[in-house]
Amino acid sequence: MTRFSSGIYARPVAHRFGLFACVVACMLVGCSGEPKFESNRVFRFRVEAETDQEQIKAAEAVDELIANWFGTPDQPSWPSFDETAEATKSLLQVERLVRAAGPQRSDREDNHYGLFRELCSNCHGLTGDGRGPTAMFLDPYPRDFRPGWFKYKSAKRGSRPTRDDLYRILKQGIPGTSMPSFAAIESQEHDEKQNDDLDAVVDYVIYLSIRGETERLLLYEAANDEGLLDGVRARLSDQETTSDADAPQVAKAVVIESTFQNKAKEIFVDVVSKWANSKDQVVAAALPTWWNEPTEHEAAIRNGRDIYLGATAACANCHGKSGGGNGLVRDYDDWAKDGTVRAGIEPADRTALKPYLAIGGLKPVPISPRDLRLGVFRGGGEPADIYRRIVQGIEGTPMPAVALKPDNPQVLSEDEVWQLVAYILNMKSDSTKVGPDPENVAAKNSVEESNP
Repeated sequence: MTRFSSGIYARPVAHRFGLFACVVACMLVGCSGEPKFESNRVFRFRVEAETDQEQIKAAEAVDELIANWFGTPDQPSWPSFDETAEATKSLLQVERLVRAAGPQRSDREDNHYGLFRELCSNCHGLTGDGRGPTAMFLDPYPRDFRPGWFKYKSAKRGSRPTRDDLYRILKQGIPGTSMPSFAAIESQEHDEKQNDDLDAVVDYVIYLSIRGETERLLLYEAANDEGLLDGVRARLSDQETTSDADAPQVAKAVVIESTFQNKAKEIFVDVVSKWANSKDQVVAAALPTWWNEPTEHEAAIRNGRDIYLGATAACANCHGKSGGGNGLVRDYDDWAKDGTVRAGIEPADRTALKPYLAIGGLKPVPISPRDLRLGVFRGGGEPADIYRRIVQGIEGTPMPAVALKPDNPQVLSEDEVWQLVAYILNMKSDSTKVGPDPENVAAKNSVEESNP
């Protein structure tokens, strides 16, 4: 991998405001002492609203166990159980977590460390909560990894993304957002999965997500079953020590001594299994035989238009008849609803939002359907990407999945979905021929008539 003489590789333009971000971070969390992962106060806020009582004891117990099992941003650890040994091997390289953790630095062999803090934390935060020092200025907000929800993936809705899904996002970025491409730092070792910086970041994102989801689910269980809080202290076995400071043993065997810890183990094992099984949930997306036949493809585009405007797919309800993203339906995503709607708060109610904002929640912003005419697709612009967005929907958003025949005879066949894909991908070229969006023109005329 080509490096500059300083040993630090070129950063994307989006990260040149890192100094400003560091200043803001110091103002928010302080600049002294070892950094710590933040508790999920927004989810606690939701749980307290649902149970109608404070969850101080449950939150303290969960915080202590999660800290013992998963370590700190500078010294991450990974709870090691026999039940997760094989799944962990297929999912990530535990000892490589130190490459992405901690402050930015390099060794004499030009191996880079602190990758997550250098490349990701300004937006996603040290905890992966989507609340880095620049987050409030971005639209859309950076992703909060902790619920385990990811929008753009090849696996089925409700599944976790595959490693390749995450790697692709890091390499290509997300067009139309502040998420940049990090292709410039991809190394030649990617195929061997041994020493690639992006692979180390993928490991760390998975680690943060599993840590965060375990924290959420354990807090929910503890809040709804007080019996779990008997004997809550976790104890790490003697296997946690390491004899080589340059190669710390991140995996740590955990001794289960209470019902609470056993519940935490059950949750952790289940979450790890979901991640490890994601590769078995990938949705096949093979192009139909007519795709590269011009005459048949043109016919498919015409059929796709009818499907787009029809009641079964109902695409125009959100994206508008011409695909301009100006339909009648706008809503909030699940990240916004998690601490508002599910806590009994209307996202547009400024007064009701005050306690939510006070604990660090980001101001809820309605999401807009994609303007399909631009040809900019955040989850990828290949036909297979669009196909998967239709049949899977986009997790965490109002974009629904379309059921397929024969499971439901009233919906679309696989071939009809591909016709819809052909029409959507043709919208960009069509939009350059037909002139302004007639819906927008009508709206503009209406405004002008009402304001003579």
